[in-house]
Amino acid sequence: MRWRDSVCSIPAAQFKEHIRRTVEFSALHGAAVWLTWSFIYPAQQTLLGESPHAIAFFAPALLFLPAAIKALATWMYAWWAAIYILPTAMLQHMILGFGWDVQHLLVLLVYLIMPPLMRNLLQLAGLKSGRASALKSWRSMFAILLMSSIATASALILVHETSLPLSQTLAFIGLVLVGDAAGAAIILLLLIVYFRQRDIARRQAARRDEI
Repeated sequence: MRWRDSVCSIPAAQFKEHIRRTVEFSALHGAAVWLTWSFIYPAQQTLLGESPHAIAFFAPALLFLPAAIKALATWMYAWWAAIYILPTAMLQHMILGFGWDVQHLLVLLVYLIMPPLMRNLLQLAGLKSGRASALKSWRSMFAILLMSSIATASALILVHETSLPLSQTLAFIGLVLVGDAAGAAIILLLLIVYFRQRDIARRQAARRDEI
């Protein structure tokens, strides 16, 4: 009976873990969405004015934090990342005023599945990713972010501006890359500070225990 109970408890434990990660990453992604579109993007418009490289009704944010959270989740948990950030990805979809027609749902789908797809391609190419290499190399996370950014920007162009000149297309994709990379740099800096402070606190606690 104990063996059967332990076997039956495994799916429930895994389910709880997925729920926990969904709450955590949705909260992080949601906070990044809120900061980007409530503060960073309005400040960008105030300081720089309307961008000539807008697609539909918005231009790329030059500091786009959600992409970094998405790439981090993908780097750690592969395809599960799409589920973990789905709630707030849908919220961002509504904030940007996108509809629920097939074309706009395709953009949302690309936004969610491109990072894990790029992760798989990078693994085939031999780059390290996942929790085992955490804090050892950030190359794979940046590669996931940049490649998925190109795919997402291209999907937006295909949906909204199929006749966009090549120069404007490249400029839009370039600005998306700049915004995503800048957002990732900020998130990584915050993570480095957090982990360093955590290590310092642990060492200090260990010294107090020794005393």
